[in-house]
Amino acid sequence: MKSLVLLLVGLVAGALLATTMIGALSARDRYPKAVMVVMQANLAALQRGLRVQDCGLPTAGRHASQLAALAMEIEPAFAALERDSSDFVRSRELFQRAVGGLLREAPTDCAALNRSVTAIAQACDACHNGFR
Repeated sequence: MKSLVLLLVGLVAGALLATTMIGALSARDRYPKAVMVVMQANLAALQRGLRVQDCGLPTAGRHASQLAALAMEIEPAFAALERDSSDFVRSRELFQRAVGGLLREAPTDCAALNRSVTAIAQACDACHNGFR
């Protein structure tokens, strides 16, 4: 009888620990995905504005600022790639330069905004083609 009770307690404890471990392992991938999802949302908002010719600087500036902040999160979010791949580092730096260009040279019209957004999208594509 004692053996049966100990077996059941062991099974329950093992199941609880396994569930906790699975949750922890799945949570470790959320941060990089979240960074990418939010960057994609900001870039898409800029592209939507261009499609409807709404190139308002306040809105574009807000999205550009958020992209710049997120560009600084790429390094900690993808630390393993940063450490192991010089191509990834170059892609990240290209993206950061493109976003920095948008912040430094505030677009005065849709054509200027389109050039900046195109450069950012190309930097995204270059990285995703190499590392996705």
